[in-house]
Amino acid sequence: MLDNNALEGAEVVLGVPTPEQLTPEINFLLGRLNWQKQFSAPLAAGTFDDAYRYWSFALKAEPENWKYLTALGFAAYAKGDLTSAQDHWETVSNKLRQAESGSPGRELLLNAKAGLALIAQTRALQEAPGEQSALLKTAIDGYRLIQAEAPQTLQPELLGRNTAQNWFWNQALIEQWLTLSRRSAGGAE
Repeated sequence: MLDNNALEGAEVVLGVPTPEQLTPEINFLLGRLNWQKQFSAPLAAGTFDDAYRYWSFALKAEPENWKYLTALGFAAYAKGDLTSAQDHWETVSNKLRQAESGSPGRELLLNAKAGLALIAQTRALQEAPGEQSALLKTAIDGYRLIQAEAPQTLQPELLGRNTAQNWFWNQALIEQWLTLSRRSAGGAE
């Protein structure tokens, strides 16, 4: 249901679990539900904090689950906690560096690398104009690396179309990724 963005149905199915039912995967799904609700309606219940909290519970129970850690990176980034997001995504990148093309780990690796590129771009924009170039270069290099490794996977114009595969990506993230795409192509922004 979440893959199809059927959030009301997913919310009914997940309901209010008892403490015994709060497995890591249920916590992950509750986090994903709260994450996706943020983008489906302007006044949706739930917050990035809720998603972060559920994903933190899931990760605490399964610290080697890279899906949980990748999701937690996106929630930290959305909350503006760039340091935590970077820590989460660097861990995923380091652990999944050898992930096979087409594997679930490969998708998580690419999303983590994209997140790191977005962090570099965001940090660059927070610097004085004379200090931005090194961070922007890091962001652009990260974008180009992803496009070279998997040119069809994280195309800015396709990210919003496939919610099952790209549910991490909301409109704000897509716009930031598109900005990075333009910078990579040498366009002004």
